[in-house]
Amino acid sequence: MKKVREKIKWRILIPLATALGVLLAVSILTAHMLHTRRIHNQTQQRLFQVKKLLKIELDEDTQLLNGLINLLQKDNDLRDAWFAKDRNALLKYATPIFNNIHQEHKITHFYFHDLDSVCFLRVHNPSRHGDYIDRFTMDSVVRDGQTASGIELGPLGTFTLRVVYPWQIDGKLVGYIELGEEIEHITSDLKETLGIELCLIINKSYLDRAKWEEGMKMLGRDSHWNQFPNFVISASTFAKLPPALYKYLEELSKCDDKEQLSHVLKLPSDNRYYLGRFLPLIDAGGRDVGDIAVHADITEEVSGLRIFSLILTLSCITVIFLLLGFFYFYIGEIENKLVNSYNNLQASKEKMHSILETAPDYILNVNRDGKILFINRTVQGTTVEEAIGTNICDHIPPEYQDTIRNNIELVFQTGQCQSFETIITPEGANIRTWQVTRIGPVKHDQEIIAATIISTDITYRKEVEEKLEKKMHELRQFNKLAVGRELQMIELKKEIDDLLRELGREEKYRDEIEYIENKAGANKPKIS
Repeated sequence: MKKVREKIKWRILIPLATALGVLLAVSILTAHMLHTRRIHNQTQQRLFQVKKLLKIELDEDTQLLNGLINLLQKDNDLRDAWFAKDRNALLKYATPIFNNIHQEHKITHFYFHDLDSVCFLRVHNPSRHGDYIDRFTMDSVVRDGQTASGIELGPLGTFTLRVVYPWQIDGKLVGYIELGEEIEHITSDLKETLGIELCLIINKSYLDRAKWEEGMKMLGRDSHWNQFPNFVISASTFAKLPPALYKYLEELSKCDDKEQLSHVLKLPSDNRYYLGRFLPLIDAGGRDVGDIAVHADITEEVSGLRIFSLILTLSCITVIFLLLGFFYFYIGEIENKLVNSYNNLQASKEKMHSILETAPDYILNVNRDGKILFINRTVQGTTVEEAIGTNICDHIPPEYQDTIRNNIELVFQTGQCQSFETIITPEGANIRTWQVTRIGPVKHDQEIIAATIISTDITYRKEVEEKLEKKMHELRQFNKLAVGRELQMIELKKEIDDLLRELGREEKYRDEIEYIENKAGANKPKIS
């Protein structure tokens, strides 16, 4: 018998491994996306806070400048020098004050202006005076008579928070006092508070190149006027401008679409990762003079995400391999048991077929119409393969066909076994006598799907029965003609018992024969 080994293990493990692999990939990708989104959301919240904190810082500094001017305009020494129009005396009294507020509060600009908007004294730069001040804050205070404040772009290309105060003495407007501070210290505070980097970008259309370069020189910076076609970088908290940001600004400078500055940027640079956005820089006159490029360093978050993804991947792969290993051995054991059971079943099936093929009886399975589904031996010179699919009535005499059809129908209707008398069928030159000993139902899920027919060859038994009947007839005749002829009777009775024994029946004259033989033996004369 050929043993069969069905590889069900791989049929299960390969789809299982594929499904687990897909689940692993989806899980890692989902986790990576969720953590990336969380990092981006947290970082964007920091970036969005810049605008709010910048406004708070400017408002606080504006209040500080207003408070300082309120004190200055009450100083008697400054008043007397102003009324006397003594610039030197005014500078003498104002310089210590400026030095103090510059050191304490980072004040960088201190002005006294005449009513005609002409600068009378720059305390922070005494050599420059007598020039007409044409700025939004100055125009506003002259026009409205109220304190004016706001960020303004100076001629040197620096952004200054300015507060211009109408100076009144004894209820009379005598001039204007102005204080200002460079906003770079605010950007430094924002960097420390939020952990971000900022760049101030100014549109060249609002600058004079000569004054810009003069201002950058005065501040000790390189001007880089030709770095970009449309704008310049006024100040930056970056130690060095990231190449990715530089490349982006370079591409941006080639177009006029300012809307490009509004979206969030991802800037990998020198093994550092920045997430940034641009905020419009609006001056006191409501002009969009540039932008503040705000960038958060998310290198640590990205590194943490990579480590998390790596750990998650390795953990999932380990679990998958452990599961696959477990199922490999577990299914292997099941597979071996199934194979052994299958092989044993096949062996039993082959043994059963062998028994059925050598059985003297015909055993058939037929459907309701009499179609042969199974037969264990050849019939009337037809092979088993040829007989299957034919109708059973094709192999029996016509006079018995209705009988077998009716019995098959009864089995399907009642589910009970049936049987009937002999069928005489020719087999070549011989006449064989068969008896259908059983027609029984074959059920599946309580439904009769076939009928089993068992037919026994009783030819020899019929022949013996006929011989027995003949001998019995002869015995009866002999008894009538030869009463007393015991020896012939004994022989005849022996023949009858032999025939009965061949038929498997109980011997009829055994005791009588033994008795007569024993009696005859006892009467024999002894030889001395």
